Amino acid sequence: MNQTAPGTRKPSWLSRLMDRAFFPHLPPLNLAICRIVLGAWVLCYFTSADGDQFVQACTRSLPEVFRPIGVVKLLDTPLTSATFSQIYHVMLACALLFTVGLGHRFIAPIFALLQLFLWTYRNSWGFIYHTENTLVFGALLLALAPAADTWSLDAWLAARVPGYGNVLVSTVHEKPSTPPLLHALRRGTPDFRYGWPIQLIIFVVGINYSVAGFAKIGEQGLAWASGSTLEGQILRNAYWYEMIAGQAPSSTLTVLQWPGWIFTGLAVMTLICETLGPLVVIDRRVSFFYAFIMFGFHWGVMLTMGIPFIYHLYGAAFAAFIPWEEIPFRTPQASSGPKDAVEPPAPGTEAVTAPDSPAQPAATE
Repeated sequence: MNQTAPGTRKPSWLSRLMDRAFFPHLPPLNLAICRIVLGAWVLCYFTSADGDQFVQACTRSLPEVFRPIGVVKLLDTPLTSATFSQIYHVMLACALLFTVGLGHRFIAPIFALLQLFLWTYRNSWGFIYHTENTLVFGALLLALAPAADTWSLDAWLAARVPGYGNVLVSTVHEKPSTPPLLHALRRGTPDFRYGWPIQLIIFVVGINYSVAGFAKIGEQGLAWASGSTLEGQILRNAYWYEMIAGQAPSSTLTVLQWPGWIFTGLAVMTLICETLGPLVVIDRRVSFFYAFIMFGFHWGVMLTMGIPFIYHLYGAAFAAFIPWEEIPFRTPQASSGPKDAVEPPAPGTEAVTAPDSPAQPAATE
């Protein structure tokens, strides 16, 4: 973001590092993909069997179990089933509009706040899963960002309906210069205002992992890296499955037969990857490599302990980590403006080709 003008002092290395880490120039395509991925995941989750379990946990649990936390502390008693159902269906409607990018400036904040309320309300019944923080913070950040400037109905309407862009489209949005559909599907012009939300999402995800890593160290210090605690957690989890489900996952029983040095290696790698999570924001390529590692980490947790962190298992949590700007798929590009337009020749005249043009060589005598 910093640009050195003649006669001005060169930015310090720290300033350049901060610009690279938090203010890279990225196209609006990156934010649009993150919006679509998050919104689609929410729709799939809440309209599936997982969504049914979510509703049952919030409406059929004993009132004595209700312990409000966070924003839900505003409630003295649990919501009635009818009230909860209304909020739930309003959230689903907002999720659909958020995903297709319609009225993003107003709908996205409502959707994000409803996500914050619903997940906090569910946790108030004793269902505490810290991985949901990634989803909620991602929704809040996308709600504050120009995430519907392309690949959205807002972008299509801005090019089709006069005045629409002045009301419902961000101030960063490019003025339409192509047909509406092409404008809505373009990659877009890079800008740091499209870059900082992406990097902040990556930073927040890294902080979530860092908190988990330092929590492990806080309990046992670096002794956690020995691997014995990790092996014990897998064993306790196997016992739990035996008592509740009647049978532990076969992969868990296989893992428990591994030699101790493997658990030590896994524990050391876990601490390194979690505690250093926020630092990956420094470079986009490092961020992508980190996402690839943590994606494998969550599948490892699933196979060894049977714990499904669904938002991470399907890769939705890592959409911001992927360098979409470097993937060479073709999207329609807006023209640079009227100055590049070529006027047709006047009636009765012929276009003149430059003598050095390869299409029509210069005549020679």
